[in-house]
Amino acid sequence: MVRGPERIVTMNSGVYAWPGNNNLHAIHAFDQRGAPTANRFLTTADSTGVRTELDLHEHESAVIVQIPASLDTASPVNTRVVAYDADGLNMLLSGRGLATLKLKSGAFPLKSGSSYDVSINGTSATVKAADDLLVIPL
Repeated sequence: MVRGPERIVTMNSGVYAWPGNNNLHAIHAFDQRGAPTANRFLTTADSTGVRTELDLHEHESAVIVQIPASLDTASPVNTRVVAYDADGLNMLLSGRGLATLKLKSGAFPLKSGSSYDVSINGTSATVKAADDLLVIPL
């Protein structure tokens, strides 16, 4: 296992986090041959922080990457980042209660004052960025 300030590379099952950091995680999973495979792992965000549980089979590996997004929530929310790149953020969320997604500029650049399309459960809305930050109530 190699832990750095932006990513963790591992072949070990376990729960991974950066203490004191609430950024969400994108997981890149690799099979026994080292080929990319579907991400089947969940990241959980709650009032205590963000953590990802990996249950890796023999010779599988994963790279956990922090993305510049966080969830403000009192109750646990399971997340899976499907994609985060220059085109945007696509993620699955499952939880109860209110939550707020805060997305900062990063691989997907945000510009203060610009409007961005947001789709939640098939409902679209437009959200305006302020200070290179999108705040999206869920």
